[in-house]
Amino acid sequence: MKKLLLFLTIIFVTITIEAQQFKGVFAPVKEHPYFKSDLTADRNLNGIMLLRIGAGVTGMETTYNKTLKKLEQKTLIKAGGGVTYGHHKLLSDGTIYNDWSVNLFVLTPVEVTEPVSIGVTVSALEILQAGINLTPKYFKESDYFPVSLIWGLSYTF
Repeated sequence: MKKLLLFLTIIFVTITIEAQQFKGVFAPVKEHPYFKSDLTADRNLNGIMLLRIGAGVTGMETTYNKTLKKLEQKTLIKAGGGVTYGHHKLLSDGTIYNDWSVNLFVLTPVEVTEPVSIGVTVSALEILQAGINLTPKYFKESDYFPVSLIWGLSYTF
């Protein structure tokens, strides 16, 4: 599992570095035509929605243990990448700000005992995220309910 995590990390970093040379989803946000034209106050207030590549880390996961019939919390257990659909707008100083986004991540475990899962989160203020985590392995006989709540950090490229 450690080899898989290392392989996925290398692939993700390589894709991110190469992404700066392509257009569309991989183009830097600052080069989007929306931000190159003159922006009126009303148009900037509305901003633009862009599909981007992102990465996330779960700082805390709350899972329901069916056997013990109680909630359990785990810290810093998964990290991964995926796609984000985010709202971007231009600030008065010329920087582009991603004020909120919806993310779909494949989260790989930091600990060997945890399974791979899919996270659907909402991010705010560029880096904070909260959402739900679906662990397909838990659909089989398991002590844990397959859907859990996650909180953590995300970054949109």
